[in-house]
Amino acid sequence: MKLKIKKIEPLQAGLILCLIYAILGLVVIFPLMLIKGGMVGSGVIILSLFIAPIMYGLIGFIGGMLMAFLYNVASKLIGGVEVHVEEIKEFTSDNDDKQNNN
Repeated sequence: MKLKIKKIEPLQAGLILCLIYAILGLVVIFPLMLIKGGMVGSGVIILSLFIAPIMYGLIGFIGGMLMAFLYNVASKLIGGVEVHVEEIKEFTSDNDDKQNNN
């Protein structure tokens, strides 16, 4: 079965990427600042704990909204992205299969 993505809501895409980037800012950038911060001082480490997730979240929000907007413009011109999906039956026992065949 083929489906096509016609439109992506920019606000929703921005919010999702904001959350992902904020988590990345906390999980990736903060440990790097811990390593590097030893040379600079503990004030930088504490500051980066708050600033990195906020900055990355803001960048993710703006980038997500921009990319969703650009996708929507492009999809109107040349069509959306086609996604091929397949429906999968839920696992059933042999007794259920026998009853369905009768």
